[in-house]
Amino acid sequence: MAGLCSRTSRWRRALGLGLTLVAAGLWAPPSAAEEELPKLDHEPLLRVLVARAHRVPIRLLAPVRLDLPGRSLHLPKGEVVVEVVPAGWRIQGRSDAVSGTGVLQSGGRAAFQLDAIPIFGDPRPLRLAGDLLISTDGEAVQVVERIPMEAYLASVVGAEMKPHWPDQALAAQAIVARSYAAARWMERFEE
Repeated sequence: MAGLCSRTSRWRRALGLGLTLVAAGLWAPPSAAEEELPKLDHEPLLRVLVARAHRVPIRLLAPVRLDLPGRSLHLPKGEVVVEVVPAGWRIQGRSDAVSGTGVLQSGGRAAFQLDAIPIFGDPRPLRLAGDLLISTDGEAVQVVERIPMEAYLASVVGAEMKPHWPDQALAAQAIVARSYAAARWMERFEE
């Protein structure tokens, strides 16, 4: 009971401080416009940075379409190397540089594979089913996977947890990953 009384008195003090700040004109509750949230009439698409380097090799597991500003290219199955060049980025072996963002369309299937190079441990291949956004910041090529939230959560929980761990641990990881992804998605929405 003592813990409950302590929490109740802290809550009352905080409420009193909030009312004092409002009365003094030092704080105002957010307006309805500031609280407007994005419509969730579809599953959110997350953006996950999967590679950033001067050269990024990507294995195409099937023929794919690369959408570029003003045109599209059809790329066959095989390996492509995306590299940074003074005018932007390009696919190695091609002379035309791209200054904007290119989108490798996955068609909703695992169409790409590239090597993840963690800070510690050995590199490991990643199979990616989301679209890949390719751009440059002037110093390096950035490859970002655009993936639906549920697919992201399944891959994150599967990569970070052992399948034989207790169900409660897997559920807790899923909640943490969903909370983190939702918070990051909201930050991006506000930009």
